[in-house]
Amino acid sequence: NATKCSWQLIEASLSAVLTQPTEIIIGVKTGIDRDAIMAIDDITFTPQCIKYNGTIPT
Repeated sequence: NATKCSWQLIEASLSAVLTQPTEIIIGVKTGIDRDAIMAIDDITFTPQCIKYNGTIPT
């Protein structure tokens, strides 16, 4: 139902809290409507976010 759809912009700056290699996991919960549709669009990382090829600390 298009009348129920809405977009929410979320911006998160992680540079102040992440000081070592970190895996970022994005999870969502749709609520009680099993027919709900979730979309994640346009994820951007700054040039300071460097791909890490080692083992992620646990």
